[in-house]
Amino acid sequence: MKIPLNPDKKDQVWNLFSKILKVIDSRTFQQELARNGLNNIKNHQIILKIILLSIFYQLDLNYVYNKIISRPKLKKFLDIDEILSLKQIRKIYHRYDECKYLELALKTLNKMNFKEIKRIDTMILDSTSITLDLKFGGKYLSKQKLLTKDYKRVYSTNNGHYAVFKMTLAIDKKICKPLTILIHPGAPHDTTLFDDMLNELKRRKILKNGN
Repeated sequence: MKIPLNPDKKDQVWNLFSKILKVIDSRTFQQELARNGLNNIKNHQIILKIILLSIFYQLDLNYVYNKIISRPKLKKFLDIDEILSLKQIRKIYHRYDECKYLELALKTLNKMNFKEIKRIDTMILDSTSITLDLKFGGKYLSKQKLLTKDYKRVYSTNNGHYAVFKMTLAIDKKICKPLTILIHPGAPHDTTLFDDMLNELKRRKILKNGN
């Protein structure tokens, strides 16, 4: 059963997504869009809001689009006046690869003025798998063939053999500031990455003895 997508200010998840929307609507992000030659800034902001909402809740893009069309409250929450057709959204979004949007996000985060972290009370860690678009066709790949590669193959009964990275993110819960990101080849279990993340946070002097 799919969630109904009813924005609720009392819901922490919706509050977190509202912070993402503020970044997209910020002047800093608009400037980065312009600097990277992306025309019609307003359209790109609308597209990213819809795409990120579908990713955020792991919902089909068609479903999210139809909910926005039919629910004025959701449309108001996203601050969308006029919405493009779904065909236009797909056409514009797929004109650029994911690296372009990732670059925009990182540049924007680097220019944001986060409050100085005096003390970290609670830190949130989360890992997610990033599948590479390599055409293995579910076929077996020997470890010997992958010795010179930065990625590793994994296997599942549904997908067969495929290549994947594991991304782990740490943020400060209080101000939602990203603290560090780690990338591991393959799909190691989250528990095996915990020590690596703690060591990296200590190396960056973010996490100190006694915390």
